[in-house]
Amino acid sequence: MADNTEKPKGSEKAVTTAAVQLDEKANDETRKAQADYKGNSHFDLVDVEIVKDGSFYKKGDKDQVHPTVAAILKQKGLISSYKGEAKKD
Repeated sequence: MADNTEKPKGSEKAVTTAAVQLDEKANDETRKAQADYKGNSHFDLVDVEIVKDGSFYKKGDKDQVHPTVAAILKQKGLISSYKGEAKKD
């Protein structure tokens, strides 16, 4: 099994196991946003519009994704908001 303690060269922008493990604050925010989802179906979808280029999406793209995916996209700064997002206390 590969050792994930150091970031691979060129992975500064890539989402790798090492990057996810090292960014504890972002991990906590993502887990909280996903835990706040109160639906009960994997067919629940929300419309999102991408505001920043990513590795899969380009700025201006529109898609329908599950609310937990939308929470991840928002946490990464790829979208600004989505319908039904958890409100911060």
